[in-house]
Amino acid sequence: MRILGILGSPRIGNTEALFEAFADGAHAHGASVESVRLKDVRFVPCKACEACFKTGDCVVEDGFKQIAAAIDEVDALVIATPIHFGGPSALATAFFSRCQQYYARKYVLKRSVRPKASGRGIGIVITTSALDNPDFTECVKRIAGYVLNTLDFEPRALLWIPDMDAPDDAMHNPEALKKAFELGAKVAQRRWDELKW
Repeated sequence: MRILGILGSPRIGNTEALFEAFADGAHAHGASVESVRLKDVRFVPCKACEACFKTGDCVVEDGFKQIAAAIDEVDALVIATPIHFGGPSALATAFFSRCQQYYARKYVLKRSVRPKASGRGIGIVITTSALDNPDFTECVKRIAGYVLNTLDFEPRALLWIPDMDAPDDAMHNPEALKKAFELGAKVAQRRWDELKW
């Protein structure tokens, strides 16, 4: 199984630590895991030019093209983002906007969304928040779910860890890291019935 993580935090901290624990669990069961730190990629949000409505591909030449090439070939996509003001990070939101080309392929051009993929993939969300308020997850869950479905990944699991304020809180929370590790193991072993969206 090939897994790609989209890391949407503007800093290296809790969300990335949880993704790394997830990746360790997946690696332990034979999965290949790669990740992209959006903060290190030069890309801009969607310009709404609608050129992709004609070709199915974004015409903006920037770092998103490499991300899209990776998305096209993986079996599972992990979106890892902290919750900021009740929603995904600005970086994750910009990434979501650039997925318009997949919307164009699926709903406008009525063609295969990820032609190199071996079928519908699996979508996972890993998210953190400073406050312990389950309502905060709803916006991230809804938006990420729409994007995953558009990209032809079935949303299958959401891991939310609250009380993550200082950048190293996750590193001092072995229970949270264990949950992430176990989630990675379940995904790699295709234990779908044990996942919760």
